[in-house]
Amino acid sequence: MPGHKMKALDGPFMLAFGTGSTWRKEDPEALNTRLIEIVKEALELGYRHLDTAELYNTEREVGEAIKQSGVPVSEIYITGKVFTMSDIQGAFGRTLQRLGVDYIDLYLLHYPYFAKSKEDLQAAWAELEAIYDSGRVGAIGVSNFTGDHIETILETARIRPVCNQVELNPYLPRIQLQEYHKKHGIQTFAFSPLSPIVRATPGPLDSELTSIAEKHGISTALALIRWALQQDIAVVTTSTEKARMKDHLLALNASLPPEEVALISKLGAEKHFRGRWNDKFAADDRR
Repeated sequence: MPGHKMKALDGPFMLAFGTGSTWRKEDPEALNTRLIEIVKEALELGYRHLDTAELYNTEREVGEAIKQSGVPVSEIYITGKVFTMSDIQGAFGRTLQRLGVDYIDLYLLHYPYFAKSKEDLQAAWAELEAIYDSGRVGAIGVSNFTGDHIETILETARIRPVCNQVELNPYLPRIQLQEYHKKHGIQTFAFSPLSPIVRATPGPLDSELTSIAEKHGISTALALIRWALQQDIAVVTTSTEKARMKDHLLALNASLPPEEVALISKLGAEKHFRGRWNDKFAADDRR
């Protein structure tokens, strides 16, 4: 049994390279050689946190890229997520097999909406606790959960979630959820951090982000990633272009003045945009 070698979700691990659903293959049995090369490139550039999931169907590529990269797996933080809630133990075993490892750093319940009752959610979390007890994962957490969902699992949990990975950016800052996380010692982990410049334009941030980027000689993408990191929000982002991959990585060693972080938050509050799970939230629900 590997035993716990828990890495803290901090430092360079606060910026994850994502291998999400955009990489899904038409032939699920065929390796996506382009993705393997992209992930190898990310590791060569200095990324040390790789984010994948059963649902993405990219675990084999991530494992192959790690193997080919020559970077010791002990230096890489690997996040996985379970989607097959009817067989969590089996799904985890298959994840390890596809990745070619016997241990990962973080395993998440990918979504809460499978549950037909509070007991379903609590039972799924108990399965993750059992996986943690087996010593094959460093930490366990959740994804796409609201505070109410987390409250449900905390009613019976022995181990609290280390993080909650959710859609989060200045147009969806999830202030109430962030406060809940801080109260319970849960790390906020953002996906879709670049929506204000990728999916939600035009918007009130457009000119100000451009102004901030030009002032500091950085990209608007880097400014958005810094907005999150400087609020102790871990970030998962991705790109297929080496120049953008390098640019995003610079966020680990850049900084914005606090007043600019506050200005981005203020302007972001003027627009509400949610790209995922819209069927689960009312149009004006900002949780």
